[in-house]
Amino acid sequence: MTAGTATSTAAPQALPAEGFRLAPPQQHLWRRGGASCRRFLAMRVPPGLDLEAAAERVALRHEVLRTRLFRPPDLSLPLMAPVAAEGAGIRVTRGEGAGDGTAAEPGELLRRVEERCTAGGFPAADGESGTVLVLEVVAAGDHDLLLAAAPALLLDAEGLRLAVAEVVAEAAGTPAPEPTAQYADLAEWLHRMLEDEADDEARRAWSGLPPARSPLPGPPLPGPPLPGSTTPGASLPGTAPGGRETYAAEQHGAVLDAARVGKLEAEAERLGSSPTVFLLALFQHQLSRSGDLGPVPVACRFDGRAYEELAAVPGVFERYLPLAVADPKAPLSRQLAELEGAVEAAFDLQELFTWEMTGADGLDVGFSHLEPWDAPAGLPAGTELLAERGSGEPFLLELVARDRGDGGLDLTWRFDRRRLASERVRHLADGFLTLLDAVLERPSGRLLELPVVARDEAAMLAGLAAYGDADDDAPRPHRSLLRRVEAAG
Repeated sequence: MTAGTATSTAAPQALPAEGFRLAPPQQHLWRRGGASCRRFLAMRVPPGLDLEAAAERVALRHEVLRTRLFRPPDLSLPLMAPVAAEGAGIRVTRGEGAGDGTAAEPGELLRRVEERCTAGGFPAADGESGTVLVLEVVAAGDHDLLLAAAPALLLDAEGLRLAVAEVVAEAAGTPAPEPTAQYADLAEWLHRMLEDEADDEARRAWSGLPPARSPLPGPPLPGPPLPGSTTPGASLPGTAPGGRETYAAEQHGAVLDAARVGKLEAEAERLGSSPTVFLLALFQHQLSRSGDLGPVPVACRFDGRAYEELAAVPGVFERYLPLAVADPKAPLSRQLAELEGAVEAAFDLQELFTWEMTGADGLDVGFSHLEPWDAPAGLPAGTELLAERGSGEPFLLELVARDRGDGGLDLTWRFDRRRLASERVRHLADGFLTLLDAVLERPSGRLLELPVVARDEAAMLAGLAAYGDADDDAPRPHRSLLRRVEAAG
């Protein structure tokens, strides 16, 4: 495949009779109902860049940035079809700041962009019309803020970073070299890898992984249904790209400052682990304590770009692979060692993976660590990635850790507000931070003896439980709260 030829009109073209298969990660996301998932980012750029002309040239360079999704009547999955019209693919709009040369905080701006996307008041960037990437430029004094939105079905987190950075570098006079391959070609290559009989051994490895590395039966959040939710763990049905109501995203955030992260890194190193796996282990332990202390599989993000040839290609390569510790009651050091081995095995096999190998379609809890941005060459001085938002999966709940660039970490609990109450997520977030601080303050303590409920919530629950025990006529649910308090330490 080669880049399409520009024409003199941007009028929509008729859908082609044939297209290209979605890549395995895209097919999985479609089946999960992820057509409504989007990725967002905010970037600081110098003012005065001709982003409109640069965007047009970049879109002609990468077919995935001007791709339509369409589904023939006889197929259950859509196909990809590049659009050859000039001006297709990337849309640039101009927003307004506060009127005084300033703009709101980047994270807040992205929240507003997501709300506008959901409400239909922001250009859709949904892949239906060939518009894949929408850029909004907001003046902010001595620089501009560049807000980007793209469908997760066509650009993953790294793909969005790459596409926006290439537009900025192009506008600054440093065009990227012509791509050695188009995304649809690489999608076919990934299919051939999965279909090659020589890879049977790798596929058997995925399907036969021990409990530490494969999903386990039961809902990802054990115990009674959560307030405001339906049955956790149920798969979401697939929808057409126009189905905007499948996933109603909301998020709750917290910041770990550099001092706190320093303690986390030191403790992880002492135990022979990494900060990423340390956070994952605590997240799984907290979820297991919410129920019967059974294993809780969590879908962990891998960027899917282990092959050097994929490093600079916009598209969807990331995938979420199921990991869990066999015994959440084991010492933290043992859980970390188990997860480190599982992460290493998953990294080695990530391209040879489909969810059908593990039966993990009902897995509905995710974990991501977005790596620091390795800015490509050619970007103008002052360009900086400020904030990111969105998800590549329509999870019931996902914990996202993102390096801030100042030694700290942004932690975000992203969830589907149709199925999970925001108050419940806030309690989970507060409890996670309580558990993390307890581990860092008492590194030799047993995990089961450390609190997983914030102190103010524990006091409230204890009071309610005591009230229930003191009054025989009190509702029985109050008595169960006492067990929660005791379990939380």
